[in-house]
Amino acid sequence: MKERPAFSTGPISFTTTLGQQVFIPLPDLYYDTSGTTLRTDRYPASTHPEYAQLAPYLSRLMASGALFAGPESSAKPAFKATALTVGSTGLLITIAISKVMPDNVTPANSLADFTVTETETFTGLTKDTLIPTLGSSGNTASILFVSSAGPKMPDTGSTVILTTTAGNPWTADIKQKDGTTIAFSLTSRGKSDASDATATKVTATISAVTATTFTLTVSYTKTITAQSITAQSTSFSMILTIVPVPPAGSFLAPAEGTITLVGGSDGLSIATTPASAVALSSP
Repeated sequence: MKERPAFSTGPISFTTTLGQQVFIPLPDLYYDTSGTTLRTDRYPASTHPEYAQLAPYLSRLMASGALFAGPESSAKPAFKATALTVGSTGLLITIAISKVMPDNVTPANSLADFTVTETETFTGLTKDTLIPTLGSSGNTASILFVSSAGPKMPDTGSTVILTTTAGNPWTADIKQKDGTTIAFSLTSRGKSDASDATATKVTATISAVTATTFTLTVSYTKTITAQSITAQSTSFSMILTIVPVPPAGSFLAPAEGTITLVGGSDGLSIATTPASAVALSSP
């Protein structure tokens, strides 16, 4: 029996024994002969033991009709994308796929345009919480980290484009209200390559500045055109990983459209998790 999608009115919500409310996106569930099952490749038991509590809850939802199996899909998974930035609050990651030219002999050689966008919004920051939030070295909390000591309050209403040269990270100085003195410096967790000079834009925007707080919005956009799916899979290494999905074991030509990565969770009583998405193949 082929697996079938799980249908409901929205994401599945349940509370773990540790007291954390968890939301499971419907694409992370599937229906087969054993019933509705969580995709363990996205939630391995070694790092997500709390999800073992989910199975009996899913059975009750199935029995009540609140969760049910949809029709079998003719499309196969083309690839799986997983974010490097963990969590969900204030985070949006999308992959826009266009101009797909399938290669029916070697699907992994199919050509396509990819545009990957990540937007992070950090509200209510202070000069004292900036480093604890973003970190002072490359990490999974953000694309950027604070690369200067003793941050000061920034000026408001400004957008700074981070700059780079091939083989080096993106950097920028955020200024104080006088427009000259540096409030703090930002550096990317990854380094640029030869394509980034024209393909990638990284910005930092300061807004909603009060006497003690401000909002930081980080934006990353990169477009790679007319490349094979294999080549695209390594073109966005600062933002996400792209891998084949079993049982195919190799990349397939994806369907055109925009994919939003979902399923990330913030760290409360359990570890944070990254968002992910599976792109379906073109017909």
